[in-house]
Amino acid sequence: MKRREILSIDDAEQLQHLLLLCRRLMKDVGFPWWRMELQKLSGKQHNPETREMEPCIITVPGVRFGSFIVHGDWPACPEIFVISHFATGRRMELVGTFEEAAWLCGALEYCGVPWDTITTHEGWEAIRRQPYVEALMLRVGRAFSDATRGLVQHTERTPLQRLADLVTQADLLRSQLEIHQPNEILREESIDDGDTMFVVTADGLGGADVEVFDDYHAGKNNRQRLAHRHFETEALAIATFVLLMAGVGYETAFDRALREAAQASPEEPAQQAEEQS
Repeated sequence: MKRREILSIDDAEQLQHLLLLCRRLMKDVGFPWWRMELQKLSGKQHNPETREMEPCIITVPGVRFGSFIVHGDWPACPEIFVISHFATGRRMELVGTFEEAAWLCGALEYCGVPWDTITTHEGWEAIRRQPYVEALMLRVGRAFSDATRGLVQHTERTPLQRLADLVTQADLLRSQLEIHQPNEILREESIDDGDTMFVVTADGLGGADVEVFDDYHAGKNNRQRLAHRHFETEALAIATFVLLMAGVGYETAFDRALREAAQASPEEPAQQAEEQS
């Protein structure tokens, strides 16, 4: 039998025809060809002069699934599928079949870890090193292996343990968004020899409350709250606090902070109106 030659195309026009053919073939077999994208990955290549492997940037084709991309292990072992984080190019898992790769991408996308907020290598390391994420990766991989063997996974996690998972997921998301925990005091200062106290408290969702108290140190049951205003961002609440400490009256400070924020970003209300329409 005559040995079949490996297809090698150098002409750009012929390469374009080949890509169109592959696209049609993938469409006919139901392959998600519309998800195909190019991804730049950190890799290593052999330097013939030094005879050593040196760091380089490799551009590989892959299939995009949400925050992840599935591609071959270029150039070491193209037969193996690799799941990488799309925004950073960091490798996550090696799998043997495209079915397993797609399953893992779906499971990881909706597991509660804010992969879509990670844009830097520092952010990746901060999330990936978390013990919760390490345990989650093991559980996800084990679940696919059990499913392919027809095994049923029995969970013994109590409602309180599931609640703890949700709290951990919320903490991971807050760390990525750089916002504070609920009820965390961001600023706390007094004027008038301690009679009047200004307190800024985070709501855990990116906003914060600014409160003005009289006799604050008298205790929760005896102190008197003179004013209160909730702000959509922590930065706006802190800006209001600065105005209060400068001697601006609290009603004036509340309105002035909101007015200055609106003037600083006049396009935001228009963008929000377009999104809602």
